[in-house]
Amino acid sequence: MLKYQSTRNYLTALLLALVAATAMTPLAGCVGVARHLIWVTRGKPVAPDFDGLQGKRVAIVCISDGSDFGPQSIANKIARNVSLQLDKNGKRIDVIDVDKVEEWMDHNDWEVADYRTIGKDLKAEMVVGIDLSRFSLHRGSTLYQGQADATITVYDMEDEGKVVYEKEFFDYTFPKEGGIPSVGMPEKRFRSEFLLRFSESISQTFHPFQFYDNWATDGDQDGL
Repeated sequence: MLKYQSTRNYLTALLLALVAATAMTPLAGCVGVARHLIWVTRGKPVAPDFDGLQGKRVAIVCISDGSDFGPQSIANKIARNVSLQLDKNGKRIDVIDVDKVEEWMDHNDWEVADYRTIGKDLKAEMVVGIDLSRFSLHRGSTLYQGQADATITVYDMEDEGKVVYEKEFFDYTFPKEGGIPSVGMPEKRFRSEFLLRFSESISQTFHPFQFYDNWATDGDQDGL
């Protein structure tokens, strides 16, 4: 009991010290301290908002109002990033190769087809449709600040394509405060980072994640 009490007191003191250090450290240099505090206090993973993809063959399809579908398009990169995240973090989710989705779109009139048609032809059990309605990278002429709007819809192909889940991602912004100077940073680099973070947020709808991981990465602009 004494050993337990001593350990608990030590951890409490450590946490208080880390909080104080974070408060006193200049903003530009506090990322390391904050990350250590997160590591110490990290708890159980956050449960996914929708866990119905488990044990299913899933097609991830992203369509944008403002870009053609193709290997270099924003829509394709989002679909690919989300697929990779679900492959990595999803539990028993069989994600259909994005190349197969792209091949289907290359050979079909995808502008008039709906997600159910794609899912049926690809023999998917579930389809995650991502409708990207807004995407921008700039805040003024000298700063990067990514913003995106999207609607995520899940179709159950085993129930005649019934919509079983829907979520709106409106005003997703990175960085949340201010912006990142564009001088010395290629736009391609910032675009890739923003697409990755946006895609991770979408994928977390379907797999467990650590809440504080998002808090840490949102505040870490030096890693770009």
